[in-house]
Amino acid sequence: MLKKWTDQLLGDSVETGLENRFNHLILLLVIITLLVASVINLSLDLGFWLTLLTFLGVPVMLFIYWVSRFSKKYMAGKWLMTITLFVLLDLLWYQNSASAGPILYVYIVFYSILILVWEGPIRNVFVGAFFVNLVALAWVEYHYGEHVIRYTSDDQRVVDVYSALAIYSVLATFLVSAARNIFIREREKARRSDRLKSAFLANMSHEIRTPMNSILGFSQLLAEPVTEEEKNQYVRIINDNSIYLLQLIEDIIDISKIEAEQVEIFPVEFELQELFEELKMIFLQLLIKNEKSNITLEYKIPSPHLRMRADKTRLKQVLSNLLTNAVKFTDNGRIEVGCHIRGEELEFYTCDSGIGIPPQHQQEIFERFFKVEDKRPDRIYRGTGIGLAISRNLVELMGGKIWVESEPGKGSCFRFTLPYEPVEEPETSGWSVARMAGKYHWEGRFLLIAEDEESNYLYLHEVLKKTGISILRATRGQEAVDMVRDHPEIDLVLMDIKMAGMDGYEATRRIRALRKDLPVIAQTAYAMEGDEARSREAGCNDYLAKPIKPGVLLQKIAEYLE
Repeated sequence: MLKKWTDQLLGDSVETGLENRFNHLILLLVIITLLVASVINLSLDLGFWLTLLTFLGVPVMLFIYWVSRFSKKYMAGKWLMTITLFVLLDLLWYQNSASAGPILYVYIVFYSILILVWEGPIRNVFVGAFFVNLVALAWVEYHYGEHVIRYTSDDQRVVDVYSALAIYSVLATFLVSAARNIFIREREKARRSDRLKSAFLANMSHEIRTPMNSILGFSQLLAEPVTEEEKNQYVRIINDNSIYLLQLIEDIIDISKIEAEQVEIFPVEFELQELFEELKMIFLQLLIKNEKSNITLEYKIPSPHLRMRADKTRLKQVLSNLLTNAVKFTDNGRIEVGCHIRGEELEFYTCDSGIGIPPQHQQEIFERFFKVEDKRPDRIYRGTGIGLAISRNLVELMGGKIWVESEPGKGSCFRFTLPYEPVEEPETSGWSVARMAGKYHWEGRFLLIAEDEESNYLYLHEVLKKTGISILRATRGQEAVDMVRDHPEIDLVLMDIKMAGMDGYEATRRIRALRKDLPVIAQTAYAMEGDEARSREAGCNDYLAKPIKPGVLLQKIAEYLE
């Protein structure tokens, strides 16, 4: 209950961050202090303007708290709080008897706030401004002391000064305690991270040595005289362990890229059914390989033609990680993977009937290097403890959020959301290629196809011939550049990337130098992460990954010719 209220007032610890939560705590403490000070000023009858100033500080600081906490404009909140306190304290200096009153205690607390809230060069600037401001106030008080509003009696002064001392001592105690608690939490977090790293390195040593033992051992056995059956068995074992080792290395590279903030997201449009069919085929084979054919694997999507725009490679990686865990920790029952539309989001899920996760570990499993040790006498579960950390980071990079619902002994459901906007199907279902092409009339237009593979060129030619477009062909990059230079009538270029001699990237750069406004569409088998971005950096206006669907090709060309 306490954590719930704390998160409501200060913000979620993960989403808001420790530093911003501390700033929200300071704002709330300042608001409470101003309220108490207003009551004391009123009870001591210290004057209308002094009471009004302290009371008006409350709604102003509440507004700043709202800006930072609920509008999530954290930096704006810090600037507004600092400037407001500077102005408010200068006004209170003259309204509350200057250095003879309690304002010096307030300035000491404010100085502590400056040191705690700001860091680096900005903090140095504000600390300097604080001392300059204090010297200026002292100078003005010394030379124009008649303008300072004094206490009407010594009793008023004594009560006000000691009341202020008590209030600001409590405030300073809260600030120091909060800073100390943050230090302790960060220290424990660092120690825990070190422990996890040590456990990770020990586990990684085991995870690497185990497949390497099989790879090296069976490789040596292959050098001995063996039967064909034994040879096939040894090769299969070597291949399986090599694949496992490769996946291990890829995970380590991914977590390193994530920590270095070098992972990029490349959204593309695709059909979800294709993605889930690919996953189902892969994991049905994995179930057979792990002798778990008794487990049923199903997928469910809202529509067989549902399309979305996202990084397909990274989405597949996240779902593969979750399905791999489901297969690993499930011995009987079923595994289901799917998604459903939830407003402006798609919610993906994988549910299994496996061993489940204890409640105390359901948040920790998404931390890097953390691994739940399930101590069973008959089973050891292999793994590095970084797959879920990678999945969480990738989901967040794609604009989503991931969580788990689990009960020990009954299974787990991992769920994550991604932003979703409906994407129209580029092809009309059931239409023939000829009928689709017949929709377009490009007589008198010229298209250059740069393609060295004869079969690929013939495919493109067959799809496009019904449109009436005139087609020119180049089989090398330099030839494509020459044809663009010699044929000003060319309206568009379909550029293959991998060609002998000059590749498509360089050819596009040279074409762009010759004809700046000529549309160039990359059509390539380079369809890995980052390939589209590389094509666009080279100057391509658009990108088509092979195999190319007829409807997608025609629609893409139409965007530039029509």
